[in-house]
Amino acid sequence: MKVLLFISLALSLLACGEEEKTKADKSTGPADAVVATDKSTESAAAETAQVTKIEIESTDQMKYNLSELKAKAGAKVSLTLKHTGSLPVTAMGHNIVILAAGVSSDEFVKKANAAGPEKNYLHEGANVVVASKVIGGGESVTVEFTAPAAGSYDYLCSVPGHYFMMKGKFIVE
Repeated sequence: MKVLLFISLALSLLACGEEEKTKADKSTGPADAVVATDKSTESAAAETAQVTKIEIESTDQMKYNLSELKAKAGAKVSLTLKHTGSLPVTAMGHNIVILAAGVSSDEFVKKANAAGPEKNYLHEGANVVVASKVIGGGESVTVEFTAPAAGSYDYLCSVPGHYFMMKGKFIVE
């Protein structure tokens, strides 16, 4: 297990030079999802006819393919995380968590790690916009939520040891 982690870390460091991209396209029509919403903006989302679809990929090298995600305030968002690797969830699982405004990534990750895999590394009372379950290679998960107020929000993988390489910004305009 330690050898596998070391190899994954080494490969991810080699891949760090790749250009990171931003991708957010719009579509209508709902997707099957695990739903988590920010109650303060739920009514604004009901007025929005379109769903902003965002797809982000994670790899066996502990990397997201995007460093920035975008949506409009109050928009309904369908966020899909695809794990393009082949390692199982127990060896190289990933999730995506968008933290609420003002939440410290470092403090969040400490508490999330203690929550453990049974709780998808999401601690009780976590202050998040949305969080997916942890998935393994070849799997995907979709979460639907309402984009919060305009601003910049951190997103990350809360699996232990992944946060330092798997993070980005969710920009709400």
